[in-house]
Amino acid sequence: MPKKLVSRVGVLRIRRLYTETELHTFADHYARHSGYSVPLDYLRRSHVFGGVNGSALTCGFVLGVSAPFRTFIRIPAPDRARCEMSVDSEDAQEFTCVWLEPGLRRSWRSYLFWWELLRQAGKVGKRAVLMGTEVPALRDFYESTRPRPLYVGPVLVDGIEKTGWVYVHRIDRRYVGIVRMVWYKLRRAALSSGLPPRTPAPVTGGKERHLHGN
Repeated sequence: MPKKLVSRVGVLRIRRLYTETELHTFADHYARHSGYSVPLDYLRRSHVFGGVNGSALTCGFVLGVSAPFRTFIRIPAPDRARCEMSVDSEDAQEFTCVWLEPGLRRSWRSYLFWWELLRQAGKVGKRAVLMGTEVPALRDFYESTRPRPLYVGPVLVDGIEKTGWVYVHRIDRRYVGIVRMVWYKLRRAALSSGLPPRTPAPVTGGKERHLHGN
């Protein structure tokens, strides 16, 4: 029987979800918090993780580790074909179905959530990471990590056309990415509180090596 508990980070426990019951629960929570559906077949062939508080899920994410990628399926042809040709599907994974309860999104524990997501992605062994969203706030969050844009335009989500953004990043830059994510969230918090944001020190290759380590 596989070991389900993969991480205990402070007061936020993130673990891999395996069973049909757990995948159904994840899909229900994701739909409730995002308004989007996710096929169980997709979850079965992906790495699904959930934040556990007792017996309740408080957050979750999916690492899609094989094509066809959910990020690309929403893009209309021929742009979809162009995006698919721009990455090596054998050396790529995707972040999808990311959700957090509102109280967790506003908590310092959200930093632990993103740290664990990137840590688990680093264990997959695939260098390219796909990210997509139709939410402007999440777009800004992703762009704070300086990914390479692949596509912007109409996407079809649960039969509804929206504007979407798709990016690709390198997993070996994940710890630089988390530093920029933290700075982005701190800067937004400072702006919302009326405090002048401080200018961050530049993130150098040397700092990336210092932070790198599982």
